[in-house]
Amino acid sequence: MNKIVLSFRTHSAAWIAAALAFVLFGIVSFTNHILFRTYALDLGLYTNALYDYAHFRFADTSLFLPENKNLLADHFDLYLMLFSPLSWIFKSYTLLVVQCAAVIAGGVGVYFLLNENEESRPFRIWGMVIFYLFFGTLAALAYDYHSNVISAMVLPFFFLMVNRKAWLKAFALLVFMCLGKENVSLFLFFVSLGLFWKYFKLKESRKYILLFAGFSLLYFLFMVKWVMPTIAGEEDFVHFGKYPVLGGDMSAAIKFMIMHPLEFIRLLFVNHMPEDPTYNNEKVFFYLVLFVAGGWALFVRPWYFVMILPIIIQKELTNQPSTWGCVYQYSIEFAPVVVIAVMEVVSRWKFNANRIGAVLLFFTLSSTVYGLVERSKAWEKERFIFWQKPHFKSHYDLTDVKILMNRIPADAAVMANSAYVGQLAYRDKCYALPFVKDSEYIIISSTESTYPLSVERTNEFIQALQVDSAWSLLEQRGHVYLFQRKP
Repeated sequence: MNKIVLSFRTHSAAWIAAALAFVLFGIVSFTNHILFRTYALDLGLYTNALYDYAHFRFADTSLFLPENKNLLADHFDLYLMLFSPLSWIFKSYTLLVVQCAAVIAGGVGVYFLLNENEESRPFRIWGMVIFYLFFGTLAALAYDYHSNVISAMVLPFFFLMVNRKAWLKAFALLVFMCLGKENVSLFLFFVSLGLFWKYFKLKESRKYILLFAGFSLLYFLFMVKWVMPTIAGEEDFVHFGKYPVLGGDMSAAIKFMIMHPLEFIRLLFVNHMPEDPTYNNEKVFFYLVLFVAGGWALFVRPWYFVMILPIIIQKELTNQPSTWGCVYQYSIEFAPVVVIAVMEVVSRWKFNANRIGAVLLFFTLSSTVYGLVERSKAWEKERFIFWQKPHFKSHYDLTDVKILMNRIPADAAVMANSAYVGQLAYRDKCYALPFVKDSEYIIISSTESTYPLSVERTNEFIQALQVDSAWSLLEQRGHVYLFQRKP
């Protein structure tokens, strides 16, 4: 007991920082869920999967696709199976709780990694706090749940085990990270290459790190070239279709990067979908935010730059421009890599650690506010501005929605707007607009998150339900309608 008390006293600042961070993360994440700022993709989909796994059956894609395919064909994510027992307690909040706890753990990992040697030890609490306030961290917490966030939070502990030459523990962590999503293993291949460069002078380290690299690459190829296409009944990995600028498949992408290196580099900086000029400067602004947040250290310690290369390519060359910037979960892998790189650089400087830490914190906060607030659209700002009233208020009175939701039996099949699915998905059958399928109830709004339909198409959908002999309107409250299928 004395050792535990001593440990708490020794690291009390870290535990206090972690506790305060969990409160902050809860204010961001849970508030957004309460106010229907979480959606069918992806929290609703994964919450529905939790229900299936908790009832010992495979999850499928019926919530957001017309066909019912095994969900593992979309992303090979085994974390949902692991976390599913918690859903009996936390219901639709399960994955948000897990994600917040994981990010807290990631910061603790950064803290203890910096605590490993005398040079970086004075920066351990600064590194932890900066990690929590990094733009990629808060962006991920503000947008639903994603398993790559959990994988990224394990990375500091993986670095710690490699640093200690605890190879079996490091490999166990590597395997655990791979289980989160198939593309995480490609990221870990580049992480291993970076570590190989960093520890090149250490023969034993080189040997094990090369084994880690080989395992990561083989796992990735095995998943995307055989396992997932087999499950999906497709000839190739479905998500390669998001990268037509690279050719649309793995072989074409590799060939393009080798044969046209200058064009490949150019595409990382320009809008390669010029039909939408809204995003003309999005990539440049992202790099600016990343640089100010600490990305400059990647050039001083280039092995860390190697680690984040696949994340940059994955973000900036997709045909979904919304991923190019600072919002959503697409920057979470930068958080541990950049923060650790920065602390590794500044720990060599002969200046007061607290002054350096304060300056770094200033730049972190500046880049976070600029990237997530100043550069965001109005509806996105509300997710982040936890210090202002709009974060805690909806655009309309949610009482009507909650009253109508309470009329839907817990075991009934239901279809709903994307924003409502997040809170309704913990059940056997839940579908996102416009997939009615075998729904017994439909709760629908003409204005709230009508994606993928336009507001006009949604109004037409509602009008069609009102005259459909198979459905009866149970109640309308404002712009929200509750329909029940007739016996």
